[in-house]
Amino acid sequence: MPFKKLHHWKLALWGCSFFVLGMACITVLENSPKFFDNSLLHKILLSTQHLTAWLFDPIPFSVGDLIYLVIFGFLMWGLRKFIRQPEERFVLINHSIFWMGLIFLIFQLRWGINYYRPAAFPIQKEYQKYNEEALLRTLDILIEQTHKHHLELSKDSAAIPEIPFSKAEIKTKIENAPYFSNADRSVRLKHSMWSVALSYMGYAGYLNPWTLEAQVNRKLPKMSYVITAAHELQHQLSIAPENEANFAAFLATTTHPDPWIELAGYSFGLRYTLSALWKNNPDQARIYQKKIHSGIIEGYKKQAAFWKSYDNPLEKYFKFGYDRFLKAQGQALGIQSYGAVVQLLIQHFENHPTEVYNSK
Repeated sequence: MPFKKLHHWKLALWGCSFFVLGMACITVLENSPKFFDNSLLHKILLSTQHLTAWLFDPIPFSVGDLIYLVIFGFLMWGLRKFIRQPEERFVLINHSIFWMGLIFLIFQLRWGINYYRPAAFPIQKEYQKYNEEALLRTLDILIEQTHKHHLELSKDSAAIPEIPFSKAEIKTKIENAPYFSNADRSVRLKHSMWSVALSYMGYAGYLNPWTLEAQVNRKLPKMSYVITAAHELQHQLSIAPENEANFAAFLATTTHPDPWIELAGYSFGLRYTLSALWKNNPDQARIYQKKIHSGIIEGYKKQAAFWKSYDNPLEKYFKFGYDRFLKAQGQALGIQSYGAVVQLLIQHFENHPTEVYNSK
């Protein structure tokens, strides 16, 4: 076998080895999640997170978005070469296996293993199943708090909540939220360079797994922007499951000193909880929806209209791909895991029924 050909086979074998090593990490953590927080691996990863923050936080634009652009460029170059130069296909395939294996391993070590860590907000057994009475009690609290802040700020129950400051100011307020004051690392938000593309894909934001930059879709309506910003910062702090990131975002916003940020948090919790009631008991949901200020309902419709304006035939395939990705990372509910935040909201208010009233 010629030396060059042997060299390319070795690259493919290295790529396969990276895949196996990545899968081994997942298997160990999946079966022994408590191993992670007491391991040398955790300390090493925490150190790399601090290094990542030091390297990328001062840069005003998204380095991760540029990396995706470069990767896309190489993919297009490789595809063109694969089609036009059949004699190079063996080399391209072996190099592709190497790079795919390496990327997979780095992804798992940088981000994927966070899906297998012990839950930041464990769901107690009694809240794992649907309980309408508890759901209605939570709805009552969320309606009361949303109405309270809505009237204080808008003075009119029919007024659609309109945050009076810019997204840049919102970004700064979220980054400086008291909730993040004791975080293990600094937090920093960045606007995605590909916000239009994200809108068509149906994504509000994401965490770049290579650079750990928290990306927000700059096109979002401001009320949605608040929660997405808080949500992505939870990912930056290694909270991977979407329901936990949503719940932590709820806590970060509803404990914020700015009343507009608080309103966005309570409105978010109310929307998800009402949606859960619509799914399980539409008749009762109609009754509860009539209790909610018309301005809040119109605000929800405005947010829905934003996404409607970007409807396209490819969006469902992007959503399907993300759903399969989450399931592959051990999130059994896939994309529906976002809605599982309702269980955490119910658990929170059932265990701390007066906390919301004593927070101020």
